[in-house]
Amino acid sequence: VISTDDGQTWSERVEIDLKGDYLPVDPSVIQLDDGLLRLHFFDFTSTRQPSSNGPYVFYSAISDDGINFEIEGESLSSDLIMTDPDVVLLGDTWFMYFAMHDGDAGAVWVATSKDGIVFENPQLIPDFGGIPGAMVVDDHVQLYGCMVGIVMTTSSDGIHFEELPEGKVSDEIGPNGKPLIEGRELFKSDKFFCDPSPAVLSDGSTALVLKTIVED
Repeated sequence: VISTDDGQTWSERVEIDLKGDYLPVDPSVIQLDDGLLRLHFFDFTSTRQPSSNGPYVFYSAISDDGINFEIEGESLSSDLIMTDPDVVLLGDTWFMYFAMHDGDAGAVWVATSKDGIVFENPQLIPDFGGIPGAMVVDDHVQLYGCMVGIVMTTSSDGIHFEELPEGKVSDEIGPNGKPLIEGRELFKSDKFFCDPSPAVLSDGSTALVLKTIVED
């Protein structure tokens, strides 16, 4: 889908053409200096069998029109299920933030790359969870997540992030049945929000595209 008015309205959906036996989900798209679009995605084929033990793989694909993509190669592989890669460039290093489902549900990890295709050295970002959304602003990575509300932290090197405020337990109960933690979330709501995807708009403001549960 395409928007030309800062995300207010969107076109009809068009299915991408990705040659090969892949089931691409959790897309992260970046525009390179030469105008090409690079797509990182989780190949959902690894989860087709309930007894599957991986490996779970992120792939990189390239396109000159945003519709027709060619696979460049594997970006990252794991025996533990990982989802939702989000890639940004800080300086001359690419950073991939993703959710690792290793028992610490929704923990956010980061891996690095010099070519933007193959990522290495995955490591945990302590005390930060949810599905990550990242962008670079003023030579810092702004990393968004969801921990009983949408939260954000920043890093100057892409790996070490500022600790979230301590916060305090509220008397209010959130949509997940747990008490809200005041002083940490960016905003409060009686709805459950997660999967934040940030973008800087043309007027300099920041927009977040979020996922929520819509009741019939």
